[in-house]
Amino acid sequence: MSAPVSTQKVLDIPAQQLAIRLSLGVGLLMFLGKTFAYYLTGSAAIFSDAAESVVHVAAVGFAAFSLWLSLKPADESHPYGHEKINFFSAGFEGAMIVIAAVFIVFSAIGKWMAGLHLERLGEGTLIVAGAALINGVLGWYLVWLGKRQGSLILEANGKHVLNRRTPALPRGGVAAAGPHRRHPA
Repeated sequence: MSAPVSTQKVLDIPAQQLAIRLSLGVGLLMFLGKTFAYYLTGSAAIFSDAAESVVHVAAVGFAAFSLWLSLKPADESHPYGHEKINFFSAGFEGAMIVIAAVFIVFSAIGKWMAGLHLERLGEGTLIVAGAALINGVLGWYLVWLGKRQGSLILEANGKHVLNRRTPALPRGGVAAAGPHRRHPA
C-alpha cells in the first residue's frame, strides 16, 4: 500500500520573501520612472500614477513587515501565532488606495483649473506603458504565488499591482491625441 498523500501546502518561505522584495523593488523603480515621465510631460494622468506609486511602495513596505511578522512562531503573547496580521495588511493596502485617490482628485482638479501645456506625451506614454507591462507580469506572479502558498499578503499585493497596471494608459492616450488647453491629462 502507498503512504497517504498530504493535502497540506508546503510553504516556501524564501520564495514568499523574495516575491515581496521583488514587489518592493519594482514599485520603487515604477515610482522613479513615472516621476520622470511626469516631469517630461506635465500630465496629470501620469502624475496620478506616480502619486499612486508612492502609496503602493508604502503598502508593499507594510506588506513586507506583515509577511515577516506572520511567519514568526507562536509565543506567550500570541499563542495562536501572528497570522492575523495578514487581514490587517490587506485592509491597510485598501486604505492607502483611498488616500491616494483623494490626493489624485484634488491634484487633478488643481491642474485642470490652472490649465497646462502638455509636452512629450509620446515618450511619457511609452514609459507608463512599459511600467504597465512590468506590473502586469509582477501582479500575475504575486497572485499565482500567493494562491499557491496560501499567502493572503502576496495575493492582495498581486491584485493591487494588477489593478494599477493600466490607469494612465487611456488618459495618456487621449492626451497624446492632442494637447488641449484645459485638459487635465
